[in-house]
Amino acid sequence: MNNMQSTATRNDQSKLKSKAPADGSRRYDKGTFPAYDTEYQRLEKRSDILKGSIKNLKPNLIQLEGNDDGRYKQGGSWKTALIPLAKENLKEVYRDFKIWQKQQVRSGEALKPPKEWPDELLKERLKVEARLDVRRAEKFTVEKAIEQNKREEKRKRGQLKKQRLLPHGPLGKGVNPKKGFKEGTEVDGQVVKYSKSDVPYIDEPDSPYHQMPIFHYKKMVIQWRKEVGIDKQPFDLNGLREKRDEIHRKRCKEATAQGKEPPTKKLIVTPGKIAKWIDRLEITKADWPEWPEGAKSITELEQNESS
Repeated sequence: MNNMQSTATRNDQSKLKSKAPADGSRRYDKGTFPAYDTEYQRLEKRSDILKGSIKNLKPNLIQLEGNDDGRYKQGGSWKTALIPLAKENLKEVYRDFKIWQKQQVRSGEALKPPKEWPDELLKERLKVEARLDVRRAEKFTVEKAIEQNKREEKRKRGQLKKQRLLPHGPLGKGVNPKKGFKEGTEVDGQVVKYSKSDVPYIDEPDSPYHQMPIFHYKKMVIQWRKEVGIDKQPFDLNGLREKRDEIHRKRCKEATAQGKEPPTKKLIVTPGKIAKWIDRLEITKADWPEWPEGAKSITELEQNESS
C-alpha cells in the first residue's frame, strides 16, 4: 500500500471532518471530495424518504435507528439498524487506517505513523461517511414528519374539543343524572369531576365555568334559559313561532330577490329543537351568563372547609 497516497489527496485532507451536522446535511461542500459527492448523491436519489414519499413513519424510524441496542426485528430475525451499521462500518475503516499506519512504520516507509490517509482507505472512509450522513438525513426527515403529524393531530383534537365545549351555550345538557356523575361525564361538553368532599364540579380550563360546582351551574342554567326564552318549563313556543315567521319572511324575500323559488316550509318549533334555535336566535358567547352572584369555585369551597 506504499503507493496509495497522492499529492492531490494529501492537499485535500486538511478539510476532512470527523463530525457531521446532526440533521444529515452534507458534511463537505460539493467538489471537496468527489468520492463523497458521488456516494451521497447516489444514496440520496435512491431514498424514498428524501424524495418526500414517506410511509409508515415509525417503522422507518426503527429501521434507521433501532432500539437501545441499535437493532430491530424483521421477519422473525434481528437486524442491525442502518445508522448503527453505518457507524460500525466507519469504525472499521478507522481500524484499518490504524493498522496501515503501523505497517508503514514497521515496513520502514515512515519513522512515525502517517497522519494522512492513503487514497483507497480515504475513498472508503468518504463513502461510509456519505452513507451515514444520508441515513441521518432520513432520520431527521422522518422525525420531522412525525412531529408535524403530532402537531396536526393536536390541532384537530383542539378543534374537536372546542366544537364539543358548550356548542350552544350552558343549556344544562346532562346536569341531572339519576345516579350521580360517572368519571368523565360531560355537561354541555364540559368534563365533570368530584372534589375531595364529593361535590361535582366542572373541570374544563377552556370553559368560563371552570371549577363551578354543578349546584351553582344548574341554577345558572335555569335562570339563563328563562331569560333568553328557551326554557322548557314553560317553553316560549309562541315567541319562537313569531321569530320563526320573521325568519321565513326574510328567506322568502332573499330568494325572490335572487330569482329563486321562495321556501315553502317553515322552521320547526318544538322543545327538542332548542339547540338549533340558539343559533337561529343569534345567541352567541357574548350572551352567555356570568357566574351567579355569591357562587364560589370548588377551590374556594374546599379552602373554606379546611380553614
